[in-house]
Amino acid sequence: MMISRILDLLFIHTLRAWSRDASAPSGWLTAALDPVLGQVLSAIHQDLGRQWSVAELAAMANLSRTAFAERFARLLGRPPAGYLADRRLDRAAYLLRTDAASVATIARDVGYASEAGFSRAFSRRYGAPPLRWKNAASRVS
Repeated sequence: MMISRILDLLFIHTLRAWSRDASAPSGWLTAALDPVLGQVLSAIHQDLGRQWSVAELAAMANLSRTAFAERFARLLGRPPAGYLADRRLDRAAYLLRTDAASVATIARDVGYASEAGFSRAFSRRYGAPPLRWKNAASRVS
């Protein structure tokens, strides 16, 4: 059991060293292994419906807003608000395919205050309004 734990720690250490390398590509894995951003990403993914602010996320990371936004963008390749919007829409698309809940309920669950705002964002991303997309996805299943 101790050998297994030592191997786990060695693997984590290796991944962290790789992610600190300047030539390592930006992306979710690199950011998740970052000791500062890892906990922020975990919090975001655990509660997508929460109205996160950059200031709140920066405080969680113990960084200034500017330092947090720069680090986030460098490691994830996009700013915090854009990343959060993408994750919300990804989750909404999944729920629209797999859940019988209404579009309004799904919009609220993933953090949109209005169904209209959710519909506009979803349409921009997926090329169809949520209800049409949901109906098309259910016909394919």
